[in-house]
Amino acid sequence: MRPLYQQILQDHLRAMKTALEDLENRRPVWRALSDLFLDNEPQPSDLEYISRVLAKSPYQIAELEHILYCELYPICIGNLLDVAGEWAGFADEWLEAAIRQYENASIKTPRALHAFEWMVSGHWKLIRQRIAEMRNVGAP
Repeated sequence: MRPLYQQILQDHLRAMKTALEDLENRRPVWRALSDLFLDNEPQPSDLEYISRVLAKSPYQIAELEHILYCELYPICIGNLLDVAGEWAGFADEWLEAAIRQYENASIKTPRALHAFEWMVSGHWKLIRQRIAEMRNVGAP
């Protein structure tokens, strides 16, 4: 039996609007989080920018994590594994089209099989903490 908090989280995420139902709120989040998948090491100013954008979003931390790992990761992780990946930024149109296509796919990679989450999880932990700080102070 799963712990109660996991069941509550799963129920909450099921109630979250899909990407296609919430494009206006998703687009800036996708743009910011996609920077974690560029072929360069994010600098403190990059992490601050990402944190600020996410703190201004209407999403809770668990929802942002879902967007990171379930919407962006499957699309963007290949860039970090590429010998000469994109380093300047993903085109917004390409990113949105790829996410839309993935969202409409009948088969998706289960998160349990995301073998390279460690490549962004350290940065995500810092961003998560910063979002909480910004929201607590009301500073986004």
